[in-house]
Amino acid sequence: MTEPVKRKRWRLSPFFMVLGAFVGLVAAGAIGIVLPSRAEANSLREEFRARGFPTSTAELDTWYAHVPDAENAALGFLAAAKAGVQESEELLPIMCTGESCPGLDLSSAETLARSEALVAKNSKALELAHAAAGLKSSRYPIDLNVWPPAANYYEQNEAVTWVARLVILEAAVAAHKGDAERATEALVAGFACARSVGGTPILHSQLVALSIHRRVEEEAMASLRHVSFSSTQLDRLSAAARDMRASISISRAVAGESVFGLFTDSPANPLSWPTGRYDRTQLGKLVQMLLAAADAPMAEGLPVFERIEKQKHDRLTKMTSPMTDLMAPAFSRLGSGLMSGIVRLELFNLVLAIEKYRLARGSSPALLVELVPDFAATIPRDPYGTAPYRYVREEKGYAVYSLGYDRHDDDGVPMKKTRLGDMGFHVAH
Repeated sequence: MTEPVKRKRWRLSPFFMVLGAFVGLVAAGAIGIVLPSRAEANSLREEFRARGFPTSTAELDTWYAHVPDAENAALGFLAAAKAGVQESEELLPIMCTGESCPGLDLSSAETLARSEALVAKNSKALELAHAAAGLKSSRYPIDLNVWPPAANYYEQNEAVTWVARLVILEAAVAAHKGDAERATEALVAGFACARSVGGTPILHSQLVALSIHRRVEEEAMASLRHVSFSSTQLDRLSAAARDMRASISISRAVAGESVFGLFTDSPANPLSWPTGRYDRTQLGKLVQMLLAAADAPMAEGLPVFERIEKQKHDRLTKMTSPMTDLMAPAFSRLGSGLMSGIVRLELFNLVLAIEKYRLARGSSPALLVELVPDFAATIPRDPYGTAPYRYVREEKGYAVYSLGYDRHDDDGVPMKKTRLGDMGFHVAH
């Protein structure tokens, strides 16, 4: 009797067993990441549509409203930059960075003469800038139908920043010469430069607008030491500052950047790659957090932006996605910068109201409430504290201030390069 043939049992090599398990886990993980991220992206898309925000590059290009050339302030400021004599850069004001905002020093007769000569050389550029300042609508020539935008908006932002520096120098020279009307016109043009950029739904442009706005305010405060503005001129400055503020919106910047990051599938967009799905999910959560903070009252929204910004320095609370780690500080910087910009704007308008009070009554008010209702509708509450803004009469002027980032009353001592100290203005007469 023949013995049955023993069949060799096929066994899977341990190596292939481990390899197969690994591939299965990777596949399952990929499916688990991709599907939820797409569902969350669709949910966020519907939320954007409900808010009236764009969800595609074509919608974004339409959302950034087109303006006829004859009514477009942006084209006027770009023409001014092109016509400018860009020399003696050391005479132009340095733009504000963080809490540092060095002022112009024209105390030297030589520096004043050189600055006056530079302003005269740029008479054509200033003529175009002042004409553009009278136009309320603005759109820079950027094609947002493609990703990334088919225009170098960095160069455009640099151009309008140069024009802003030029008109600020014009204001400083005029104030030192005692020409209140020309100083007013130049400061109004500076605010208009910021307003023209502020409507652009791109993060970098919003930050540029904030920087210009801050620098113009600082020069306006410096001008008060050299020239007396009339009540009408003070009203014009206040209106220009309010118009500028209305153009800036963190929701607008977040919505614009989200179109490229969350809703645009392109080989050039790493977030649309399979490896970027998780990044896109995390970025979507960040966007929702930012929009909620932007919609909240300032006192409630501020802590959110500050907490996100802090995560850049605190690894224990860091975002779990590399892209959100990159974007969170930039968005939160815009958020906290916009909030502090609003604070400075409210303080700036209080200074203008006090100056109008001085013109009418002959002295500064003893308390801010004396401005209501003839010179100010109300005294706003300080979002960094629990009371209205502070006001202190000094020997040769006064200070109007907020408690600032540290929420501590330092009697108006301003912040320097750190965020310790108060935020506001000292006006000397």
